[in-house]
Amino acid sequence: MSRRIREDISIRLFDPKMITIALFLVLLYFHDQLRYSAAQLQFGFYSETCPSAESIVRDVVQQAVTNDPGKAAVLLRLQFHDCFVEGCDGSILIKHGGNDDERFAAGNAGVAGFDVIDEAKSELERFCPGVVSCADIVALAARDAIAEAKGPFYEVPTGRRDGLIANVDHAKNLPDVQDSINTLKSKFREKGLSDQDLVLLSAGAHTIGTTACFFVIPRLDAQDPTINSEFFQILRSKCPQGGDVNVRIPLDWDSQFVFDNQIFQNIKNGRGVILSDSVLYQDNNMKKIIDSYLETNQSSKANFAADFTKAMIKMGAIGVKIGAEGEIRRLCSATNYRFLAGVGGFNIIGKVKSAVERFCPGVVSCADIIAIAARDAIITAKGSFYEVPTGRNDGRISNVKNAEKLPDAQDSIATLKAKFREQGLTNRDLVLLSRCAYHRIDGMLLCHATVDFFQVLRLKCPRGGYVCFKIPLDWDGKFQFDNQVLRSKCTTPH
Repeated sequence: MSRRIREDISIRLFDPKMITIALFLVLLYFHDQLRYSAAQLQFGFYSETCPSAESIVRDVVQQAVTNDPGKAAVLLRLQFHDCFVEGCDGSILIKHGGNDDERFAAGNAGVAGFDVIDEAKSELERFCPGVVSCADIVALAARDAIAEAKGPFYEVPTGRRDGLIANVDHAKNLPDVQDSINTLKSKFREKGLSDQDLVLLSAGAHTIGTTACFFVIPRLDAQDPTINSEFFQILRSKCPQGGDVNVRIPLDWDSQFVFDNQIFQNIKNGRGVILSDSVLYQDNNMKKIIDSYLETNQSSKANFAADFTKAMIKMGAIGVKIGAEGEIRRLCSATNYRFLAGVGGFNIIGKVKSAVERFCPGVVSCADIIAIAARDAIITAKGSFYEVPTGRNDGRISNVKNAEKLPDAQDSIATLKAKFREQGLTNRDLVLLSRCAYHRIDGMLLCHATVDFFQVLRLKCPRGGYVCFKIPLDWDGKFQFDNQVLRSKCTTPH
């Protein structure tokens, strides 16, 4: 590399404001969190960045519903449950491995379809890595599932970002099958949804799919006045007291796989399977709305389909995250900070690449630039200079699942050793190269930290606080390359 280019790089890296970012170059991984920072929900959001996005999702959904027609209702329900907690941000997909995840809330019992979303995400990552959000996949998959069940096809505005939080406590206010009509109205109004939306998204959506006896048995202790006496006996035979609560029965009797307006006729005739559907017809306003969809003529069916799509689009806009409010997850089941927290410095690599291309077009690889920039960043932080062997070629594949192999701040020492050995690195290399990704203070001392320092960390990183807030890894020495961090007892749980 010429002296002029070396000087150019040194000048750019020596700026003190850039030192913190530059040090992250040691662990660079192709990552783009801000590509759509100014974006808004819009139709055809991916038309330029991933033109085949919607067709990829549609193909996956079509295959899933062909293999199992019940998947259509499953995917429709998945979007409903996602949007009613934290907004339509894919938070229901997150799986940390404990019972605190949103998906394990009582109101989410039986929610499924995660496998279809994961498959669609995997396909999208092959063609457009890091572009399409999981939240958008959920919305598109619900639309395509409805179409596969002979329901209406409608355009879905996209551009949602994936949420960063998934907490079981946030799902406690989901609409429940045992809710009264007033409670249901209240829960829908809190989301900006009308009585008509309630009829369409609750009862109307139940035109396809099944429910577990677990949700039916409580209303069969005695004769429920909202249930036809003959149908009451049918339900009792399907879901007997003391029977298997996991047995599933159709929500729209005799029409569970076809999107139509039969569900409204069933509710009127006292053949609503779950209480929250049946009580709708006991409210005068809801009754009028249901009756408007009862006619067997084509205009009535068309009105139901048209109104249902409007309600779905309206629901799909609840609490969406856009731009810097969220992220584009690499895996739908985990937020990116699990693997790539705070990785930055891409702008520096871009600037260096531009400078190199001016003098040696098509010669120096990005991989070599990363290695050299990391070395020069260390020098800038008063670290030692070393020669960097070069000649790396840039890779052609970027696969999100490979990021699961990255060392994690919560890894045990055995796991860390194994991960480093897989890369041909020793225990000494582990000590020298390992870094602190983030602190998690959950009511216990970490790594024998002193009580005073524990309280400092708790103050800086309170439970439930902003998880992207940054603190020094080497306390009081974050801008200088030295061995102070090895003297400290206050490190991550490595």
